[in-house]
Amino acid sequence: MAESLRRALDALTDGEPVDWLELQATAADADEAARLADLQALEQMSVLLAGPSAGPQLSIVAAAGSGGSEEGSPTGWGPIEIRGRLGRGAYGDVYDGWDTNLARPVALKLLPGESPASVIDEARRLARLRHPNVVTIFGADRHDGMPGLWMERLRGRTLDEILAAQGAFSAREASVLGIDVCAALAAIHAAGLVHRDIKAQNVMREDGGRVVLMDLGTSVDVAQGDAPVAVLAGTPLYMAPELFEGGTPGVATDVYA
Repeated sequence: MAESLRRALDALTDGEPVDWLELQATAADADEAARLADLQALEQMSVLLAGPSAGPQLSIVAAAGSGGSEEGSPTGWGPIEIRGRLGRGAYGDVYDGWDTNLARPVALKLLPGESPASVIDEARRLARLRHPNVVTIFGADRHDGMPGLWMERLRGRTLDEILAAQGAFSAREASVLGIDVCAALAAIHAAGLVHRDIKAQNVMREDGGRVVLMDLGTSVDVAQGDAPVAVLAGTPLYMAPELFEGGTPGVATDVYA
């Protein structure tokens, strides 16, 4: 058995946290990386089935939330001053940043395990979208060997955080939120994209009431003929059943989520 798989299984068996990002970085080949992704999906499913008391819900992508500076965080990246961490995911971290060139707040997503080309691709997918319910991308680059992209800094709470704080939404409130998320999703699909990770943690309601869909890190570009992705991506609770059987992600699986 590969060393990375053995380490993951040992940690899961002992009930210890797994550093999936580090394990993926040391995977010997695509098959080993796929097996690690499957193990991570199983871990997510066990957390979801266990309920809120089991701890924070995990995700394959980073979710923006409230946070602050912490020991070990970078202090800057190119022209972006880093003021704290907003979220952490399997592929990278999201930081509270300040664009020193344009003097404005930004959210900075750093992806140490990704190639600069893939980060640029994600930025290009986001840049094609111009919709009030979809987060706006500002740019992508690489500094000191670290690829990243920066976007508008949202001030508010994710739907997941709101649910945890106040309980279920009323029928009227849920309808209003659903209409805005559907509008965002329609814009994404019209641009030839499939999001692949629609979930409460990826929807932000700003303090002024604006609802914003975030994070296209696992999206695929149908318009450009992207090949179906073999490795599971997303959050199990929101994933359409056919995806667990090797189905192809598409508009229908986004709508299911």
